[in-house]
Amino acid sequence: MEQVTKPVMVDMATLLKYEAKRTSKGLFLTAILPLIGLACFTGISVIPLDAVRVLGLTMSVLCFVGILVMPFIYLVFDYWRCSYGATAHLTHSMPVAGGKIFLTKLIWSSITYLLALALAFGGGVIILLGISHNLGIPFKTIRDQIFHNINSLPGWVIVAAILYLVASVAYGLAFFYFSISLGFESWMQRFGKGGPVIVGIVLYVATQLIGLAALLIPVGLQTYPDFKLTNFNIFNMPDGAAFMPLGVYIIPFLMLAALTWRTWRSWQSKISM
Repeated sequence: MEQVTKPVMVDMATLLKYEAKRTSKGLFLTAILPLIGLACFTGISVIPLDAVRVLGLTMSVLCFVGILVMPFIYLVFDYWRCSYGATAHLTHSMPVAGGKIFLTKLIWSSITYLLALALAFGGGVIILLGISHNLGIPFKTIRDQIFHNINSLPGWVIVAAILYLVASVAYGLAFFYFSISLGFESWMQRFGKGGPVIVGIVLYVATQLIGLAALLIPVGLQTYPDFKLTNFNIFNMPDGAAFMPLGVYIIPFLMLAALTWRTWRSWQSKISM
């Protein structure tokens, strides 16, 4: 009797390992290398020559910006290339549902970009060390000036801010992934490579309108004399109130869920090579 070979099922952990191996070189070039450059240029900036100091500080700041920008650009470009570009056939030949591949890519890219932000934070500390040396000011003094207000925040506000950062990173990536995937669906083929651009522009306008509407949501944060949630929006808050509307900060969470679901659907059934 002829033996029937069962299809190999690939779990999420295996896919994450594959993504890590596949993107490691690109992430090194776009995140680790600029951090090394930042450290080197900051070291140059402490040389007691004005021209050298200015050059070193300028280049270290450019490296800092590179750590923030380059990994994000790489992750978006890599999503397009391996999902709909030159190496897409390898991705879609994997024995796993398309939706799981997409979720893996979104999870991995979100984790790696958060790590890139952590590297950027470390790079910022290195730059501040160089500045404190050049100005003759103790680093602790500069640090306290920057983080003074953070120390007075309640713990729940800090936790909420961290959650917002994570959601914003995932939402930023999901924005571009959604635009690319929807732009390459069969019904958008007549626009060619302009499809993702059109989707991205329409989505951007829509999110701005949604953001304006979110200002009407009666949820806010009173920041003085103490921190507490209120039921005001930007149009009916009391005069003189130290108030921050929170409706607009809910948008990344909602948009992340909506864009992730719709892109997952696209990967499940609407991929057009």
